[in-house]
Amino acid sequence: MLFAASRLCHRWQVFGYCRVSTTEQADDGVSLAAQKQQIAGYAMMKGWKLADIFIEAGVSGSVPLAERPEGHRLLQAVSKGAIVITAKLDRMFRSAADALVTLEELKRQGVALHMIDLGGDVTGNGISKMVFLRARRPPWQSGIVLGF
Repeated sequence: MLFAASRLCHRWQVFGYCRVSTTEQADDGVSLAAQKQQIAGYAMMKGWKLADIFIEAGVSGSVPLAERPEGHRLLQAVSKGAIVITAKLDRMFRSAADALVTLEELKRQGVALHMIDLGGDVTGNGISKMVFLRARRPPWQSGIVLGF
């Protein structure tokens, strides 16, 4: 098990996760403020109240989520019934292996993961079975390669 569920989270607690690796990203529309606004708006649209937003500043996405300081705190905070929201897939994961392992663990624990750029809950809609591989591309290219 990658991370242990703690008793900090009660049924239906909602958490956000934001990450930037460089200050230049503020100019690309992925600033922390923009991500927080997207997460808060998404939660409001769903009628959810955010318990906390975990903010990772200056940490590369190549570092697995569980090894990032705030990513680790987030994974320790969630338990069955919790919901995690992130603005974009690449804000939480840059490695397909990390994404799949983490997603399977969250599913096993009964935690929902909502990725706004992918349309919402990715734990129950089959996306995890298709493998959301993100090709290692230059920052000016975006997109997700689906592998089967």
